[in-house]
Amino acid sequence: MFKSEDFEGELFIGKGAFGKVYKTYSLSKGRNVAIKKIKDEDRFRYAALKEIKILNYINSLRKADIEIPIVNFYGEFMKENIQYLVFELLDIDLYTYYKNCSHELNLDNIVKIMIQICEGLSYIHTKFIHSDLKPENIMIDKKTKKIKIIDLGSSFEKNKLKKNFYVQSRYYRAPELIYELQHNEKIDIWSVGCIMFELIALKPLFKGKNSIDLIYKISEFISLPKEEEYLNSTKFNYLYCQIIDTEKITYLHNKEKYKEPDFRLRENLYIYLDCFKVETLFKENIYDFFKDVFVYDFNLRISAKDCILQLKTIKNAILV
Repeated sequence: MFKSEDFEGELFIGKGAFGKVYKTYSLSKGRNVAIKKIKDEDRFRYAALKEIKILNYINSLRKADIEIPIVNFYGEFMKENIQYLVFELLDIDLYTYYKNCSHELNLDNIVKIMIQICEGLSYIHTKFIHSDLKPENIMIDKKTKKIKIIDLGSSFEKNKLKKNFYVQSRYYRAPELIYELQHNEKIDIWSVGCIMFELIALKPLFKGKNSIDLIYKISEFISLPKEEEYLNSTKFNYLYCQIIDTEKITYLHNKEKYKEPDFRLRENLYIYLDCFKVETLFKENIYDFFKDVFVYDFNLRISAKDCILQLKTIKNAILV
């Protein structure tokens, strides 16, 4: 347990839904650290307690010879009845990195980054669901390209699923949440696919303005859902009817009839991969990865460990 007297100086470096983050010097650690100042409201204090529980669990999994790509949590303290969480100080978030350093993002680096993200998820998924995985919640060291997953305040236990469908940031939200259906940790895997495509294209894949637009974007690139669970859901029928633009509806149906369901995904992926000058067979390997991630039925969607295996296969192909 830290005391407020253990820290010298504060420099504001960012803010999130639950509070503000400052860079400060820890006398006990002998180095700069990051402290998160939690907002003075009960719901944010509760989220902080939940995050502490999850971070302590992750710390219990750490071993001296294994680096877990999740932010190191050092402890907590109270100051004037406000809660502070203490973390290692990290470099830059992945969104800011790819916006400002896109010239460094070759395909090898992208795959290495994604392997690390999935390795972090494999630890989280032993007991929890992150539920807000996005480039802003992934920190990267610009020199080493090592990443750390942050912001577990929205995470929850796998065995305590609630009917809370308003998790995940919109561009990275899995369809089962949009349609208010049963879900599990595979919602994070959908986000993995969105992040990887974003690093390749340097822009979000499903940039929906709202739930209705998001459904259209997903259906346009992949397919309309055919699973009975989706088709029989009240939310599906309601949202589908809101896509009132006749041209959009006609386009989606014609695409289903005349094209392979996810031909737009393949088409766009290949266009962006051409910038990396990769062979057709290699493109197919990456396309197969996205096909296994962007699956409506989460029972058929691959796990974090499966993602690691596929990404390592892609990485090895790059080196050949």
